[in-house]
Amino acid sequence: MTGVSPAYFISRYTDRFTPADMCRGLAEIAELGFQQFEPEVFHAESLTDWANGGSRQVGQLSSDLGLRASQFVAHFMLRAFGNASSLMSDSGLAEIDSVLKIVDHFEDCAIITVPLGVFDSHGIEKADDYSKRSEHEYSGYK
Repeated sequence: MTGVSPAYFISRYTDRFTPADMCRGLAEIAELGFQQFEPEVFHAESLTDWANGGSRQVGQLSSDLGLRASQFVAHFMLRAFGNASSLMSDSGLAEIDSVLKIVDHFEDCAIITVPLGVFDSHGIEKADDYSKRSEHEYSGYK
């Protein structure tokens, strides 16, 4: 199976593409012979559009066209994984709940990807350093 990445939609509609924009591109993707695509929310502000019927619309149209969502890309969650402090916090929990509701509209889409930026380790150089620091500073989160 071959598919297109979110870059397809970004190149046509910028990184602020909406579910309606994605729907406009799905027919072309199918006509070009692709079988898969990757729905994505790039900005947290876009969650409302996806939650208020957008994911259902994209899911239905993609199904009608015989397209499968290979993975959902939650690019907007990058900050929740950006450093040790955010990893050990509740950052991203409310957002992942929204993502799960969106993904529910895409049959067989079992992969959620969070692209990661540079991890700010604050001087942690080896895995043992991270483990020792985690045990000491974040023991309340175990």
